[in-house]
This record gives sequence, structure tokens and C-alpha cells, in this order.
Amino acid sequence: MKSDNNGKVIDFRDYEGKVMNLTYDYATTKEYELDHSVEFDDVHQEVMISFFNAVEQYDSSKGSFPSFFELVANNHMKKFLRSIRARYTESYDVPIEEAVFELAPDTIDNLEREEAIKSAVFSTLSERDGNILLEYFGVGVLGDKGLTQQELAPKYKLSREGVTKVIQKALANPELKAILQSSFTS
Repeated sequence: MKSDNNGKVIDFRDYEGKVMNLTYDYATTKEYELDHSVEFDDVHQEVMISFFNAVEQYDSSKGSFPSFFELVANNHMKKFLRSIRARYTESYDVPIEEAVFELAPDTIDNLEREEAIKSAVFSTLSERDGNILLEYFGVGVLGDKGLTQQELAPKYKLSREGVTKVIQKALANPELKAILQSSFTS
């Protein structure tokens, strides 16, 4: 057990009030109120951690324990609050309300690319064959991962060879093939 500079053993029960006061002080800061995922108990836990760190680091020859504890707690909590502030200031260039509804430029480019491909495909092929081709190349598929011929066959009630013929027929069209190639190489 550690003793303070008066020779008294440092006991948490003697500092419960100080811990709660510091917890309340930090739990009512603007940064804390920004983050609804951080609860009062989280702040209390951080103050408790700072108390135990202060007990461990305390040197009675350098001053009183209450002053030292307050210094350690303040430094620890400033670091904790900076991490909360960083989540809400540095990580967003635009307010979240705008970010949700505003598409990123690369998303717009992808959407325009998809629309151009779909227009070319459906002006050349039947709806079924166009869908097979688009799904094979992953156009409009989340993550742009196309389906295999084996995956497409049961979906369109064709054999794998039937799916292969649809894809070969589509790629035999030089204009459609050129659009597909330019879209996937740029």
C-alpha cells in the first residue's frame, strides 16, 4: 500500500467524493455530450483508471496525493476527451446530414458508367440476355463481383452451356464488346 506525504495509507474510500466530482465535471463537458455512445459510467471508469494510475505513480516526496491525483486525472481525461472530439471534428469534412444524401464523385461516375452499359446492353439484347450479361460482368451488383456461369444457369433456367452461348453471342457484337471493354478498363 502506498502512503501519502503525511504517512497516511492512500485508500480509495477517502477519495470517492473527489472521484465522483471529477466524473461529474468531465461528464458535463461539450465533448462528452457530443458522443451519445459514451455513458456516465464510461467517464467514471476513466476517472477510476486515473486514480489507480496516480496511486501507482505517486511519490510522497513530491507533494500531496490529492493534488497529484487531480493532475493525473486531468491529463488522463483531456486525452480521453480529445479522442471523443477527434471522432466528431476531424473525421467528417461535411456534416453527417449532408454526407448521407450527397453522392461521392466516384459513385456518380460509377452510376453513369452503369447506365451507359445498361443502355447499350438493352438496346442490343433481349431483357433476359441483357440481365445475364450484366450479372456476369457484375454491373449493378453490390461490390461489382459478377456471377459465374454456373451461378447464372439455374437462375435463368438454362444450362451452363446456354449461359455461355448468351455471353458469346453478346460479345460477338463489336459495338457492345467495345463498350464493355472500355467500361472495365478505365
